[in-house]
This record gives sequence, C-alpha cells and structure tokens, in this order.
Amino acid sequence: MVNAIKLGTVAAIFVAALMLSVPLAIILQSEDEIDRETLYQFNTLDAFLDGSYDGVMPYSEIFLRGDTGLGTFHAVDGEMIAFDGRYYQIKWDGTIVNVTGDMTAPLVMVTWFDTDAEQDFSGMNMSVFRSSLDTMRCSDNYIYVFVAKGELSMVKTRSFAPQETPYEPLANVSAINFESQDVNGTLVIMWFPGSFSTLNLDDYHMHFLADDYSIGGHVTELHITSVNVAMDMTPGYQIELPLTDQYREWDAQGSDVAIER
Repeated sequence: MVNAIKLGTVAAIFVAALMLSVPLAIILQSEDEIDRETLYQFNTLDAFLDGSYDGVMPYSEIFLRGDTGLGTFHAVDGEMIAFDGRYYQIKWDGTIVNVTGDMTAPLVMVTWFDTDAEQDFSGMNMSVFRSSLDTMRCSDNYIYVFVAKGELSMVKTRSFAPQETPYEPLANVSAINFESQDVNGTLVIMWFPGSFSTLNLDDYHMHFLADDYSIGGHVTELHITSVNVAMDMTPGYQIELPLTDQYREWDAQGSDVAIER
C-alpha cells in the first residue's frame, strides 16, 4: 500500500508538471535543496557578447537553480524568459515554446523569486519606468530581480536567429524586431551593480512575454498602461564559467563588446 501511494503521488506530480508546463525538476526539489537568496549565472556577459555562443549548460541543470530568470540558447537561438517556474523560448520567427531539459544555454541568469517589495505603476514610458524601479531599490550594491505583470500600451522586443560558426560578436548580428500594442503580459527584469559591469549588464535588462504568446523577447522600448511590480533583492551570487575552447581562448583584455542593449 505504501509503495502504491508513493507511486500515485509521483504520477500526480508528473501530470501536474505537464499541465502547468513547469519543469519536473523544479516541482521535485525540496526546500532544503534550494538557496533562495542566490542568483546563479552561467558565463560572463562580455564573453557572450564577444561570441561565446556554444550552449554547454543543459537546461535540466538550470531548472535546479531557479524559477525566474533570463537567458538564451545554443548559438543564440532566441531569447529565454522564466517566471512562475515556467521557462519559455522566444524564437527568431516569433514562435514561443516551452523549454525542455535537453536544450542548452551559453548564457543564463536565474534565481528563486521571493517578493521583498511590491508596487503598482501606470502611464509611463521606458525611461520613467526605469526611474520608478530605482525607487524600489534600497541600495545600489545588490542584485535585484523584478517581475512586472499587467498591460502595456506598446512594447518593442527583439530576438535572434541561430548563428553559425565562426561566431561574430553580437554587435555584428542582425536582430529580428517585434512590436505590439495594447498587450497584457509579464516582464522579467534584472539589475546588477556597477561593480558587475564586466560580468553582467549594470543596468536594467528586460524580457517580455505576452499572456497570449503573441509577442516576446528582449525589450527595447515600452509604454506602461498599468503593471504590478514585485521585487526580489538578492545578496548572493554564483557564477560558473564555460569549459569550452571558445571561452578558454577569449581575450578579455582585447574585447570590444559595445552593443545597444
């Protein structure tokens, strides 16, 4: 009877994961296995922008590191957004699919999201929205993750088609741009201190996904109608570097990774 109950519980969890599009690894983790105050990052942003696009970190491992985050896929095959324990790939043609464990990432940042502060905002462009997020931060010396849900009167996003070797720096790669009006959805936003400038973007980095999956990607412009913003201040940081020839031979001192982000 005990074995039957255990098998039944596992089966129920598996079915729930399928229905919710939540990776099974996230559901099966116990609280004791989770460090909720650390953001995990794979690769440095500068190395990635300079062409470190080989996806060697499987998403099956990334699922164990957090339920909320940003990233991309092998050869820059689209943008990744994760929230509420669900991971999505926003491809160059606008297609949006659930991320599976066998996919790989050359760059990713994820954490376990817990709300430390919450605020509503309305009627503002991207510049004012950034300034409003500034007011939620208690210090310039920590990492912050924001999840904003609501309505945008306008949003512009971009994604990339998969690249072929030899990889060009991202500044030389043409993005595919999308635009939509009057759309409801979710923004995942990260902010890193200036002291992290060679490891990550020391500014606001935003990805978006519409509730109806009509648009998504890296945000380049937006106008807020009304959103609820939850913020998670994260004091812990862990970075893992790629064990690839690309990264091993990368010349960090000679790098020029200027790009409009």
